[in-house]
Amino acid sequence: MIQSQKSTINKAPWIALSILLAALFFITKGPKLQDNRGQKNPFIHDVNNYYSYLPAAFIHQDLSFSFPHNYWMTQGPKGHKIAKGTMGMSILYSPFFGIAYLHASISGDNLNGYSPPFSFWIHFGTLLYALIAAYFLLRSLMEFFKPIVAVLSYFSILFGTNYYYYLLGQGELTHSYLFMLFSIIIWLSIKWHQKPNSKTLVGISLLCGLVSLIRPTDIIIILFPLLFGVYNWKSLKAKIKILGNNKLSLVIASVLFFLPLLPQLIYWKVFSGSFLFFSYGSEEGFFFNDPQILNVLFSFRKGWFIYTPLALIMALGIIGLWKSKNKLALPISLLLVLNIYIVSCWWDWWFGGSFGHRAFVQYYAILAFPLALMIQWGTNKWWKLLPFSGIVLFCIGLNIFQTSQFRHSIIHWEAMSKDAYYYVWGKKGLSAEEYKKAESLLVRPDYEGARNGKRDLK
Repeated sequence: MIQSQKSTINKAPWIALSILLAALFFITKGPKLQDNRGQKNPFIHDVNNYYSYLPAAFIHQDLSFSFPHNYWMTQGPKGHKIAKGTMGMSILYSPFFGIAYLHASISGDNLNGYSPPFSFWIHFGTLLYALIAAYFLLRSLMEFFKPIVAVLSYFSILFGTNYYYYLLGQGELTHSYLFMLFSIIIWLSIKWHQKPNSKTLVGISLLCGLVSLIRPTDIIIILFPLLFGVYNWKSLKAKIKILGNNKLSLVIASVLFFLPLLPQLIYWKVFSGSFLFFSYGSEEGFFFNDPQILNVLFSFRKGWFIYTPLALIMALGIIGLWKSKNKLALPISLLLVLNIYIVSCWWDWWFGGSFGHRAFVQYYAILAFPLALMIQWGTNKWWKLLPFSGIVLFCIGLNIFQTSQFRHSIIHWEAMSKDAYYYVWGKKGLSAEEYKKAESLLVRPDYEGARNGKRDLK
């Protein structure tokens, strides 16, 4: 049975060295990987809308967004245009927005929120958050695995999944930030179950609320602390008893959960007339009776297992968690299943223009544990080490190579097909003729049809 380890090994050097190596990579290679789609700053598409609350509130002093802008807005029932995205990301951007404003004031740069100091400091914040994520995830992994296994698991995720692109390529999107929040929630959940205390509970509650504000469907992360330690009926009964003995704490936790949501609820109330407002509008929604699970996992358009084959090893590791009666087996399994279902029910199940399926990136924080279990299994005997290492290194190499293909438009952001995928397989570049051929093999999604329920767009 793999449970929390009482180890005499000094974990601090392993964590410090890992963070140092990650930081050096971010500093030296990160700028070359940043993908702003030809713009001088990272505020493009979704990011610009997550960021919009900061210029509106602190530069224009106008949250009605009546000033000229190009943000995505939804018509509200009171006649106001309402920001499509929530303000959760703006909350996380805000410390670095403040530093950037001070920097721009001193340097004489434009104070419009988009000049070089704002670009630099917001991206600096992204990378700092990534190092915070690494710190907490490594600490959590080392509660269950040897330091070397934990380190290998973290770096396998960094280089072997599309977290690599959604941290270094388009890191200002929600995914790397949620990866950080998930990592801290995992650590606090482990600590609370080791020794319950109010500070830990406050942290879990506030962070789960912030996650829900940033991406409402990720509210399911609350299942991690609730189900931690449950792997059979006996442990479930024990957990119910613990929760029953802490009713007051649960009430307090529920109140704290809603604190990060209050600014958004007030904004919606002021400009829409209701505390709850579906800011995506009537044209976008879920088809819960028609999930596209196979497409989400295996389609050549965006299949998770196709573009991130390391995910298959993670999935196998979940089986190992159950066999070893690990405290993480149920929460990880349930979170993954629920995320797959929710994502597959969204009208745009391929999640627009992206590399691989970006809706899974934040969940790599919890999937680091079944991956670590597989690494432990694959390296504990000499006869398993070579083939297992070969498979993992292949997954890492493929991810880095295909990330480059995506950045150079060899892999298309939304229209890949089976024929197009195999045509560009292994190609570092395409001639004009080859681009034309690859283009003819693409199958572009029917967005209008998708909004109206045309679901099976392979």
